Formats: sequence, structure tokens, C-alpha cells
Amino acid sequence: YAVNVDKANALLNNAGWTLNQDGTSYHAGTDEVRCKKVDGELVALDLKLMYLDGSRIGDVIQASAVENLNACGIKLTLVPTSGQDLLSAYYRQTERTAEMIFLATNFNTVYDPAILLSTDTSVNHEQWNTMYTNDETLYRLAVDMRKTEPGDVYAYLSKWIAFQKQYNKVLPAIPVYSNTYYDFYIPELQNYDITAHGTWAQAILESYLKPNS
Repeated sequence: YAVNVDKANALLNNAGWTLNQDGTSYHAGTDEVRCKKVDGELVALDLKLMYLDGSRIGDVIQASAVENLNACGIKLTLVPTSGQDLLSAYYRQTERTAEMIFLATNFNTVYDPAILLSTDTSVNHEQWNTMYTNDETLYRLAVDMRKTEPGDVYAYLSKWIAFQKQYNKVLPAIPVYSNTYYDFYIPELQNYDITAHGTWAQAILESYLKPNS
């Protein structure tokens, strides 16, 4: 799609990001970062994005996003990070020092976003909420999808649309790309049913090699 900086600036203005770091009116080309009063506190669109150190994605984001965001009053700093530190921050094992993380994830065979969006702050439960969202409406809509009567496709789709509308309003994660996975294996491998088990590690446990005839 074509980059439209003017439209982006208009959307930011409509969303209330109309102040500078001094708390006065933001002026493009003069002020570095847009700000907004949130709960009485001046919040700046000064963001950090962690990505895997050594990955070419850093160069891609730098070339395609950083300058365009800067033109809209959004400062984005890229933070190359080791794989271990990246995952520790993602799974909330260490304090997260960046607002965004660039990495890949998988969809489970049974899609249930409720646990990933849970607002429960019980000990060890928050590690599942890797997107750090605390939106009660989004969580409630996800739980509502889970409670759909099996086979009631219309009800589920209706709830799915409601969920997607709120998801796009909150936008806890931005999907960048998706892949199709293929499993190739020899005919002698029996009882290998990846769909029934969900992961390779689970499916292989019940598999076996057919004896030579």
C-alpha cells in the first residue's frame, strides 16, 4: 500500500496526540515527538522496538518505518537483542524495557486467545499475557468466543467479528506475515498425525516406523 504521511498525521491528531514534550501544541517539522495527556500524565510517542540481534529485519524496519514514523511525530528506536534476552522479555521473566518486540509466533490448532489476553494478575499467570494488554473488554469478548456452544458456527462468527473490532481498536499485536507449514515424512512412518496433536513434539511420541516387508 502507498505510504500516506498526511493521513497518518490526521489520524494522530484525531486521536489526541496534539502536544509536544513541553505540553504545548505539536508542530510538525519543529517538534520532535508527539505527546498526549493520559490520566493527567504527559505521554510521548517515543518508542523502542526489540528485535533479534543479527537479523536483517532491523535494516528493513529502519529503511521502511523509522523515517516515515518520524515524519508523523513518532520516534522509534531499534534495539538489537540476544535471543535469550528477547525471549525472557517476551515471556515476562525479566522487566520489559521496550514497548514492542518483533518476533514470530504460531497459532494453536484450537485458537483460544482468552488466556493470552487475560487480565488476571495472579502469580505466574501473567506470563501468558505476552502482549501486556489489560483491556477487560477484549478479554471478555475472547472468553465469550470460548463459551460458544460447539457447532454453533453463526454464533461463533458473530462473536469473532465483535472480538476483531475490539482487537483492532486496542491493537495489542500487529500481524506482519504468515507462513504455511508442511510436514514431509517417509511412508514407513506410521501414526504421525500432526493435526490431532498440535505440535511435532507431541505427534512423534505416538509414531512408529513400519517394519520392512
